Amino acid sequence: MRQRRNMPAFADAVAVTLPGGYRDAAGEWQRRAWLRPWRPADAEELAPFERTFPARQASALLGLCLSLDGSHAAGSEVARALSVGDREALLLQLRSLTVGNKLSTVIRCPSCAEKMDLDLALTDLLLPPYDAAQPTYVHEIVAGDVRHEVRFRLPNGADQEAVAERAQHDLAGAVQALVERCVESIDGEHAPQISAPVVAGLADVMAGLDPQAELMLSAECPACQAAFETLLDATSVVVRELEEARRQLYRDVHLLASHYHWSEEQILALSDRKRQLYLELIHAEWHHSRRQAS
Repeated sequence: MRQRRNMPAFADAVAVTLPGGYRDAAGEWQRRAWLRPWRPADAEELAPFERTFPARQASALLGLCLSLDGSHAAGSEVARALSVGDREALLLQLRSLTVGNKLSTVIRCPSCAEKMDLDLALTDLLLPPYDAAQPTYVHEIVAGDVRHEVRFRLPNGADQEAVAERAQHDLAGAVQALVERCVESIDGEHAPQISAPVVAGLADVMAGLDPQAELMLSAECPACQAAFETLLDATSVVVRELEEARRQLYRDVHLLASHYHWSEEQILALSDRKRQLYLELIHAEWHHSRRQAS
């Protein structure tokens, strides 16, 4: 599947603000970037990642749709280097641009297991820019009676990808590995292995420095009135929806090609609106034929 030749890569992009930010080639701290909607022509580029972990799919998707200069795709390596919170914010905005700002999801009450429908406005979930975002941090972590000075960076997409497989069967071990990847030094010394108390303390500090990384939603169960919080994983939500959009695109291409005998390239060159109009004509024709037959 190919991108329409007459459409500049980021002609429909919008400027967005990252809560954290990144250091540009000149060493300056930047928060501005550009996002374009996910396009049907991106389906072929993303197909090889369909059965991989969500973090890797998110890197591939953002690599196509994110630009740091408003003209060229940033690429998956740039997407991997962004903090988890920045990636979550970008995915929420990308989903809003591509599908719409309203997200309907189902959550389960942890007290009585009752299922609940939850309607969210994605832009309401975006946090303002952090006051003191920087490439590395130094914090004092208390482990028992000992205080440690820890220099670290925030987890990024590459870290998520690195621990994704382990997280499926050993969540505590994955958290340990992720934190260890982010620590530069403890008390001025390289520390390949970190004690559990330091990992726990540092994980809490990281969560406070990058709150967009873990969005906790407050809810109340209508059945048992229990109040609780639930985590919204924007990466999983967006990846799941865009996977379904990709499968639907293949179904649409198959139907249009079978009916009109157009090539795949011709079908993808149509705007989304025009392609939908042709699909509606086909369905209307089928409905009319069935009525006549009956």
